[in-house]
Parts: sequence; C-alpha cells; structure tokens
Amino acid sequence: MSEAGDYVPVDVEQSSNIDPGTYQLRQGLQRRIIVNLSYSSSESLGWKEVEAMRIGNVRLFDPKMSVPQPEKPTADVVLRLVQKPRIVENANGTKEVTVTGQWDSSLHGSCLLDRPTAENYHVQISLSIDVVSSRLEDAMTFALDQNLQIRPRSWLRPQSMFKQLWKTARIVHTTLGIFSALLKPSSVQRAADVWRLNSQSDYVKGEEELSNWKPRGPGLVRDYYDSQRMRRRARDVEATKVSLARFGQSKASPTGSRLSSEGQERLLKKCLDLWPKPSEPQPPPQQNGDYPTSTSPSIPALSSSSALPKPRLYATIHHIPKNPLVLKSSYLLAPTGGRTSQQGELRWQRHFAELRPPYLHIYAVPSGDEVFVINLRNARIDTEPPVQKLLHSERVGGSCWAVYGAMNTWLFAARSEASKAEWVLAIDGWFCGEGGA
Repeated sequence: MSEAGDYVPVDVEQSSNIDPGTYQLRQGLQRRIIVNLSYSSSESLGWKEVEAMRIGNVRLFDPKMSVPQPEKPTADVVLRLVQKPRIVENANGTKEVTVTGQWDSSLHGSCLLDRPTAENYHVQISLSIDVVSSRLEDAMTFALDQNLQIRPRSWLRPQSMFKQLWKTARIVHTTLGIFSALLKPSSVQRAADVWRLNSQSDYVKGEEELSNWKPRGPGLVRDYYDSQRMRRRARDVEATKVSLARFGQSKASPTGSRLSSEGQERLLKKCLDLWPKPSEPQPPPQQNGDYPTSTSPSIPALSSSSALPKPRLYATIHHIPKNPLVLKSSYLLAPTGGRTSQQGELRWQRHFAELRPPYLHIYAVPSGDEVFVINLRNARIDTEPPVQKLLHSERVGGSCWAVYGAMNTWLFAARSEASKAEWVLAIDGWFCGEGGA
C-alpha cells in the first residue's frame, strides 16, 4: 500500500531471462496478492471456482542457494479473498481468472517476514491455489515458489544512473509459472465403468504406420469370452474321452451300447448325473458397438443399481520450468481486438517474443512483463492465414502468420517478409529436430 492509500505493484528484480525474480517488499505494510490464471483448455477442463489461496513453507536462502538455518515447518496461512474471482473470456479461446487475496505476513509467526533481509539473501515462500473442477474428484493445487526480500520501510531504490549501469537487474512487476494438468481416470470400481473410458483420441507412437489396421470395439472382448468358453468345452470333451476309455467306451455307437453288468450301468448313470451343470447363457448381441451393462452374466457386477455414475477423474499437476535455450527473439505485432479510427482498421500492439521450445513467450512493451505463453507442441503454423485478406491493413501488409492450437488461435505480424520467414523456419526447424531425435 502506498502513502496515498492505493495498492501499487511491487518491483521484481530479475538477474536473467530465466530468473523468476525477487519481490522487493517493504517492512510492515499491508499487502495484497493478485493471481491471474490463464488456461486454454477451458471447455475440456471445466473450471468451477477457486476454493482457496494459501501461503506457507517460509525459508531463508543464502547466496549459494542453501538454507543456513532451517526453521520448523509451519502450517499454511489461508488468504482472505477481497472479492469474487473475475472471469474473462478472450477472443482467442482462452479464459482468465483473476483472484485477489489479503496477505497478513504476521500470521506466519516467522521472523524472516518481520525483519529486513540481509544483502544477497532472500526469503522463499510457497504460494498455492486450489481450483475446483466439475470433472475432477479433488481440487487441483497449483503451487509456485516466490522469492522475497524484506526492505526497511524507508528504503528507496537507488536512482543513480552510474549504479544502474553496473547493475544488470531488470525490473518487472509480475512473475509467471507454466503448469500442465494431466487428467487420469480414477480406479475402476465396477466392470461397466471400463467401457465408459474413451481412449480414441489418445496418440500411440507408430500408429501412422498401421495404414489398413483399425482398432476394434467391445466385440473384441466378446470374442475373447467366446474363445475361452470353447476351450473349456474342449477340455471337458477330452476329459470325458479319457474316462470312457477306461471302461472300454471310447467309441460310442449312434444307437447306444449294452453294458455287461448292472453295476457298471449304475456307476455310469451316477457319473452322468454329476456332469450336468448350469449352462452359461449367451450375452445379448451388442448393437452399434454398445458396451456390456453391469448386469451382463459374462461380466460380474458389484452393484445391482441401474443408474451408473460417470467415472471421476484425477488431475496430476506439473510445474514446467522455462527453457534456457532461445532459438528466436524479436518484436511482433498482435491484434488487440479494437479498431482504429482510420477506415476501421484492426488495432495492433507491439510485443516482444521469445521462442523457448516448446513454448512461445510473449512480453509486454515497454514494461517487460510476460503476458502469455503459447504451447507449440500440438500447434500448426499457417504462413498465409485466410483472415489476412480481411484485414486490409497497410501497417501489417503480407507479413501475417497464425498459430492454430488445439482450442485457440493466435495471429501475429512480423516486421517484414524476411522476419516472418525466420520465425517459421525457427519453429519448423525445432519440430524437425525433435522428430528426428
């Protein structure tokens, strides 16, 4: 909070492009934490609400990135949400959720957050957000470590140009983390749930080589049960032949044969009475590839309930660090959604872009804050998008190119045709190198 009573962004010092940054906090001031969640799988993931925002795991690191005096682990502090989460749907198919929480650092009971931090030392905390989805059994937890430096209340950043020349730190106001959410089905509790799991869109390495082969449906499992039934019957017939051979009846005539004694006849009838057993009824024929129900005799059911609930999913969250390798970086233009007053042309905004495989990082100009990240692993590049003919922009010309993702699209414009070709070749070269490896 500033002297005017307003909340202003905190300076974040970054020593390099892959450094997440260190927040410069003043001692004893009120703080609010704003988290912006941007996700592209809005339709398939089905985010419902933000359950909680927590801070914990406070620890001190020295210049060698080691913990000099480890403290006892403390419980996480739940932040009070100032207002309801704000949801914004962008034109490119992504959604953004903004959450604001009030942070009182004194609730942690740690002197690391109450005293000024020594020079070249920093305090690290863990910020966690629990998000509830309608398709998941449990809430998704996104955890990101944040570096802090507690400064005195009267601390001011040096404004000397001579000191700034010797200091290579860059000042931004946000930090960014990339997460991947892998959804997996829960453990199957009944046989019928297996048929509800759809793996048709899952890619199997080498499936492009199977040109004439197609996967089978539930009929494959039905054929397996039929083959097992025929094998059991064949074993029973062979066992019967062995038993009859002992009594000299291995070859029975069509009209039957006379037994030499009444004792053997009684023994044979007794054996025949033991053979009959309940026959296995045939399952009803499945139409249109339907899966067997839980009441099918060939698949035992754990419950006689006719209404089967939809199987729940579990999410595995992975934090993806930024790739230190930069294949291409330059300024790009991206449409903002508005239009200029001159002939209704589309308004373009300048951004700085970095290609760090497999992601394309976009930064705001001139602040340097990272705006969004594009995953290029399952994307397609179009050098001549059809929307280019509808732009009629003299500023852009024919240097437009588009990125088609799984659920959204991004449009960019390079400085010239040569710069556009360099971007396309850099992305294609990385894809070819990854495929060859």
